[in-house]
Amino acid sequence: MINPKDPQIEAKLAEWQHHWNWYRPHTALKGMSPIDRVYELLDKTPLREAVDAAYESNQERIRIADYRLDTAVAPLK
Repeated sequence: MINPKDPQIEAKLAEWQHHWNWYRPHTALKGMSPIDRVYELLDKTPLREAVDAAYESNQERIRIADYRLDTAVAPLK
């Protein structure tokens, strides 16, 4: 059982998080660890500068929180 008041809890959590993200295979990632997936997508993922340069705020529409209503109103733009 884990004691949340253990003085080493932060170090233990950091160790577990590192293991989870770097070594533990995930079923949702077809057996890869999250960092393996990050590296797999690295060449396909644009950097922030490229995203910022391509973003055109005047092309965005205001969205309504109610998905069904937003979907119905979207074609009326």
